[in-house]
Amino acid sequence: MVIRNTLRRIVFLAFITLFLVVGTYLTIKMLGFVIDTKHMQLTKASGIFVSFTPSDSILYLDGDEYPGKVGFMGKDIYVPGLMPGTHTVSLKKDGYYDWNKELTLESGRVASAKDVTLWPKTLTPLASSTDVSSFWLTKNGPLTKNSKGQLAINKTKIKGKNVILSNSDSKFVVTSDAGAYYFMDLDNTSTTINVATVFNKLKSEQLKINGVTAIHEVISHPFTRTTLVITTNSSIYLLDMKKMSLEKLFSAEKLVTYATSNNSIFAVDSRGTLTVMNLLMHTKSEYPIHLEFASRIIADPEGSNLIIIDSENKAFLYEVGAEILKKIGTDISFFSFSPDSKRAIIISRRGEAQIIYLKDYEDNVVRKNGDVSSLILNEQEDALTFAWMPLEQNYFLIKADGTMMIEEFDMRGKRNIYKIAKDAKQFAIHDNTLYLLNNSGLLTYQKLSAN
Repeated sequence: MVIRNTLRRIVFLAFITLFLVVGTYLTIKMLGFVIDTKHMQLTKASGIFVSFTPSDSILYLDGDEYPGKVGFMGKDIYVPGLMPGTHTVSLKKDGYYDWNKELTLESGRVASAKDVTLWPKTLTPLASSTDVSSFWLTKNGPLTKNSKGQLAINKTKIKGKNVILSNSDSKFVVTSDAGAYYFMDLDNTSTTINVATVFNKLKSEQLKINGVTAIHEVISHPFTRTTLVITTNSSIYLLDMKKMSLEKLFSAEKLVTYATSNNSIFAVDSRGTLTVMNLLMHTKSEYPIHLEFASRIIADPEGSNLIIIDSENKAFLYEVGAEILKKIGTDISFFSFSPDSKRAIIISRRGEAQIIYLKDYEDNVVRKNGDVSSLILNEQEDALTFAWMPLEQNYFLIKADGTMMIEEFDMRGKRNIYKIAKDAKQFAIHDNTLYLLNNSGLLTYQKLSAN
């Protein structure tokens, strides 16, 4: 009897101990703590949030497949309850390059890897053309130039030797030949309009400015594809090819350089004055900021910032509203704004890239307005081929020794770099499709991802 009572006490105490241990452990987990066995202490748990495409990719954490399912949106996973420290996160899918990243987790914080894209190992052409020396994207498909210098759209020859204006969302293009400019509707390629003839005729009839004025450049209107922006040595005009009307926007002793945003045109004259013409609001503002040194400018899509390059290839960032000008780089070979206007990149001739944050930025990393990150390109990468990925803005396209590569901006640990095509001469990307011309004159159109 004594032995039986003793056994009961032992079993009872064992259950009590187990209850206390399990209960304590569950309570610790519910409160968001984990046990740091290395330092024998409690610490706030960390987590990882990953969003990705394709949505059926498999997540691995520290080498093991993670059993959790994707979230409500179908392409993200949250992994809670992790020990602070470094963890390896991977995404895999058959037929695609793996994505791998080492993330260092801080106590009580969630690290994110947003908008991760897995890229296919083999790009399957949807269609192809041969004997192509160059191409341009239009709404009606690629406009091509053959080895004889002839332009064609869908095998129909069009007038001109070079393409001056084309947009992937427009059926209207401008071509040139021996200094003449031709405007045409690709739905009716047999009808072309001589831009210079129309420009000088309307200038005389509507603006009462007689004489023949040479066109310096024809550039795209920010949002009206049937309107052309015409620049001369001293002026900027809007030529509406649909209404056949001409408007003079800007005039100076000399037009030095100019740029466009989504809704404005920027012009710098020989006095260094910056003139901003808002085409939506029909307003004009002048900023006498002494930009006599400017040789090239580019505006971000929103029109809030300009990158200005001088004759010695030094770069300056100008914040239009605040009228703030600051030097940001030297010996610049390439400069560009991101499509969302949140970042700018400048690349030196040595392959040193600086990513400048123009707004507070919360994505995979948190950056403040004015922060700068550095990125080193390899010796073979041609900075002039740099292109932002329009849909996946954590990635960019660049060419190195004829090899087309997709690279990520995420500089936490080793960056993921994917070689997706060889023998590349020219490329463009639109609507998740890569248009690639090789050195043999073969033009292919290839989907980059399944969804």
